[in-house]
Amino acid sequence: MLRAWCRYLLLLAVCALLYIFLGGYLFLIILTGVIALPLISLFAMLISSNHLQVDFQRRKEGSYFYCANGKWFPLAQLKINIQQENIFLDEQTQDNLTLFTSDTIVYVPMIAHEATMGKIRLCFDGFVLQDMLGLFQRHYHSHQKRTYYLYPHATGATISSQIHDILQDQEHVYEGHIQHGGILEDTHEVKEYQPGDDLRHIHHKLSYKLAKTMIRTFASYQQEQLLVYLDLHGSVEECEQVLGHFYACAIEWIQRSMSAIVCWNSKDGNLEQEVYDKASLKRCLQAILAHPKAEEEDNVLYRSQLGTHVCIRSSGIETSMDEKGSDVHA
Repeated sequence: MLRAWCRYLLLLAVCALLYIFLGGYLFLIILTGVIALPLISLFAMLISSNHLQVDFQRRKEGSYFYCANGKWFPLAQLKINIQQENIFLDEQTQDNLTLFTSDTIVYVPMIAHEATMGKIRLCFDGFVLQDMLGLFQRHYHSHQKRTYYLYPHATGATISSQIHDILQDQEHVYEGHIQHGGILEDTHEVKEYQPGDDLRHIHHKLSYKLAKTMIRTFASYQQEQLLVYLDLHGSVEECEQVLGHFYACAIEWIQRSMSAIVCWNSKDGNLEQEVYDKASLKRCLQAILAHPKAEEEDNVLYRSQLGTHVCIRSSGIETSMDEKGSDVHA
């Protein structure tokens, strides 16, 4: 603002010297206009402060900061400091924006690496309204915060083909157990029969003793689950590939009405979530992006149930079948 006043006073001095040495009505009018400029600019700034709207917008091509006061021409300018944070990449940055108070939309650049995924948090604590000449300013305090997710895109046909083969093998194992009459007899519970239960699993002896129909429920394969580990300790590009592979795999097993326990390592510790439909997939992706990614790999998966263990890396998919419930290294 000090520089703006210096420039204005310099312009005023030049106009005054021209009028003093050259005289004439033309230079008098110019001098009068220059003297009146600060008042006109201040008045325009006060008008633009009425009905001023400031907000964020999120579009496919990026983040936008919206400023409008319903005028067709700019009467003042805003100076705003916006803090941006990508929680998944654990990165923060600040952007200083200058907007004119007409119907203007200004693009807010994405943070470092031009990330295509993450939980993005945008916020600002206020802004400065300044006249067009930069001579006067007014401070406003208005804390606003916006949070949104950038989801990864599914990878190509190669990964889909790999997970298709894995799930196909998993279904063959599942069907093989069913054909042998009872899935598995390692772990099961007994409950009272409910309409829709499989009549092949009736516990006849206990039903006779209790005088009501009892059903065996088998924990191992009644609701078949994959055990999926996501390797998210690498670079930004590698993490994008891993989540892209995971998204493609999840769509494949959801279409087959299967479920999976998804595990990953973050700075907040080892986390897991079940994925069985598109809504749970979205919740899982949000949980992944809401925690800072890990710096070191923790690739030990342990589950005490049968199933297929799948490790998704940036290079592809690794799998192993655990038939007794043991430690599996992805």
